Amino acid sequence: MSIQKLITTGQTLMALGLFLLCISCQKEHVEISEPDKSTAITANDIVAGLILKVALKDGSYDNIIDRCSEISIQFPYSIHVRNEIIEITSVEDIETLKLEYFQFRNSIHIIYPVTVIYSDYSESILTNTGDLHKIQNQYHSKDADADIECIDFIYPIEITLYNTSYQKSDFRTIKSDKDLHEVFHDINDQIIAIQYPIHLETSDGNTFTINDNVELEREISKVENSCNEEDDEEFSDEDYPYEALLLREEWKILLFKDTTNETSRFRSYGLDFKADKTVQAKSGKEMVYGTWELTINENLKQLKIKFNTDKTPINWLNQEWEITNTNPVIIKMEAESDSEESEKKLILQASNNSN
Repeated sequence: MSIQKLITTGQTLMALGLFLLCISCQKEHVEISEPDKSTAITANDIVAGLILKVALKDGSYDNIIDRCSEISIQFPYSIHVRNEIIEITSVEDIETLKLEYFQFRNSIHIIYPVTVIYSDYSESILTNTGDLHKIQNQYHSKDADADIECIDFIYPIEITLYNTSYQKSDFRTIKSDKDLHEVFHDINDQIIAIQYPIHLETSDGNTFTINDNVELEREISKVENSCNEEDDEEFSDEDYPYEALLLREEWKILLFKDTTNETSRFRSYGLDFKADKTVQAKSGKEMVYGTWELTINENLKQLKIKFNTDKTPINWLNQEWEITNTNPVIIKMEAESDSEESEKKLILQASNNSN
């Protein structure tokens, strides 16, 4: 055999070897193991829909401005209220707006253009009020806002995606609801495996651990409709954020009056209302603990206070107080008196506004 033929034959054999090696490598690549049934999620699984609802963007927090739970306005933007221009840069700004301008809620005007974000994280630019009204009419008629706000995932979460069409796998770290929505909004050709354990948090602050899909479906379903999602799009007086007002400040007692004015007895005390429904009365090193309960509806605005003491004057506050008037720094209340000729009056003033 000539040298030229030897070279040609060697090149052919080398090419064939490389081809077979590539086939071998390809076979190794496609032979992936699908996840265990306890962690695998497909498009037809109930838990997939529940996860997607939890991951939807909640647009209700700025409803006092845009009156639509399907959208939220992208920060920063500005509004016009009572000859004032107010810049909105955060959720905290909106909470302040609710407290300080609630009575002017029907006079809030958005300064356009603004970018709005939908529940599926898509975006559009609104150039005028007409654009906003079109969105409001579209989603109000559909009774939108399908998101589950009573529970949240604690990130990061590790997942594996198995593409059933191309036999490929992909590992991802999910860092936000937006990331989670991106994965679960269309999983027709995929199997998703969550790397358990993961952690969730309910709207009342409780956290717990989930170890498989059965637990995850059960826990989300359990709280799906268990909290007040505050998706109001029209606001009445009882929608004023009384609880947020109580929690925002420490309060001084500006007036306590029964048959006589006893305000001076409370001069050194401050009241601190906590989110866990406890309240503390502080006077120097003295601390008295109690509980509080707020009832707000169309017919009743009531704050019930109960301190764990018989000591005066703090035990005088143990009443079901009817809230008669509020503003960002004053809460006025009344309660029944032991005397038929008088009525108890209690006025709280925000400490940072005290004289």
